[in-house]
Amino acid sequence: MHQVLVDLGGFKIYTYGALLATAFFLANQWGLYLARRLGYSLAAVEESIMWCILLGVAGCRLGFVLVYPDNYLKNPLQIFNLREGGLTIMGGVLFVIAYQWIRCRAKGKSVMDLYDFWAGPLLVGMAFGRLGCLAHGCCFGAVTDLPWGITYPPGVLQAPGVINLIPGPRHPSQLYEMLMDLGLLALITKQLFNLKFAGQNFYTFMLGYGVIRFLDEMTREKETLYGAFTIYQWVSLGMAVIGLLGLLGVFGKKPVDREIFPRDDAASGPRAAGSDALPT
Repeated sequence: MHQVLVDLGGFKIYTYGALLATAFFLANQWGLYLARRLGYSLAAVEESIMWCILLGVAGCRLGFVLVYPDNYLKNPLQIFNLREGGLTIMGGVLFVIAYQWIRCRAKGKSVMDLYDFWAGPLLVGMAFGRLGCLAHGCCFGAVTDLPWGITYPPGVLQAPGVINLIPGPRHPSQLYEMLMDLGLLALITKQLFNLKFAGQNFYTFMLGYGVIRFLDEMTREKETLYGAFTIYQWVSLGMAVIGLLGLLGVFGKKPVDREIFPRDDAASGPRAAGSDALPT
């Protein structure tokens, strides 16, 4: 457990922030890898990645603030202090999905092909971002007697909405989710190059992550319950249902459109500009 990576005369660089930046870097690299495989302009894809990251961070923070508003009502400026953590992945995912949907609708384009492409880089960022959660002591598991349980130093666990923490080894819930995310990543990466209809990767992501997060919540320290489940489990169920209905064709199965980004000059020649492409 090492929350502070470097202390520069009182200015602390937190391990959480450093690992989150690493997660963004890896997501960016994965997006560029896919772009090369599909012949897209790397500059256009990288610009899109930048916007997704910025909006994703904003959504993650907004989601956390909405779930735990009491933390910020007395000091609203703390909303902008990201160095000490306080993000929720689901907020970022839903925020970026909503932004891209609105943007594509305004251009008269289907967003599903874009969602199919971004499902992989999104999972890379989500998976490795969990290492930041592990180092920071947030999103931690419930007490366990399993041999791989993690014992945190006293007083370091970040537990908004949780009181009377019981000491003892805990499930490494962050690592559980990381490993499951990487498994889902392998599936949708292979599927990306053999899509049968637009949205197949996206719906697979929604169903897969919905199940992953629902199960992972069962190993976490219990927060406030809304009925039988936590708020994240309810959202997970919603994601899983949308994913399942999409895979079953309830929302339609449009043909795959690969022209979502401009083509690389070397790969596509005179078609490189791609006037209908969506670079951001």
